[in-house]
Amino acid sequence: MKKANNQKTSRRKFNIADVIVIVLVVACVGAAVWIFGGSGIFGSGETVTIEYELRIVDIRNDIASHIVPGVEVTEATRHYHIGTLGDNISVTPYTYEVYLDELYDENGNPVGDVGIDGERVEVEKPGYVTVILPITAQAAKEDDGYYVNGYKISVGSLVYIRTPDFAGAGYVISVNVTEGGASK
Repeated sequence: MKKANNQKTSRRKFNIADVIVIVLVVACVGAAVWIFGGSGIFGSGETVTIEYELRIVDIRNDIASHIVPGVEVTEATRHYHIGTLGDNISVTPYTYEVYLDELYDENGNPVGDVGIDGERVEVEKPGYVTVILPITAQAAKEDDGYYVNGYKISVGSLVYIRTPDFAGAGYVISVNVTEGGASK
C-alpha cells in the first residue's frame, strides 16, 4: 500500500547558498573586528600614554568658554573615547591674513596704511579665538602611529571632538609620548 502524501519530512538540505551566506557572515565579522578593534588584536599590543594637541581655529569666544579641563573627550562622529582634556588650554585671539586692498571699514573707507595693493597683513578677528587643547590618552603604539580605542591619532589629522559642553573640529598639531615609549 502507498504511504499517505500528507506526511511531510522535516529534513533540510544543505546547499551552496547556505555556504555563501556563512562565508559572508564570517567575512563581515572579521572586517568589523579589524576596523573597530584590530589594532589591539592584531597589533604589537604595546600601550603608551600620549599627549596630543588639537588646534581649533575661528571659534566664538563665548563658545570657547565652555571648554572645561579634566573632562572626557570623545570623537564626535564615531563616539570613541579619545582621551581626557588637560589643564593647560591655550586661548589666543584668532588672526588671519588678508590683502591690504581688502581692509575697508563698514563705510567702504580704507583702514590703516593702505600701502601697496596686494600686500598681505595679519589681522585679528574680534570676538573669535584659536584654542589649543592638550588631550591625554592611552594609545596602542603601531608602526604607522598611535591608536586610541582603534582611532588613529597622528599629526595633521582632522579630529571632530565632543565634550559634555563643547563640540568642534581641529587638527592634531603634536603627539608626544609621556609614558611608556619614545615620541614619534
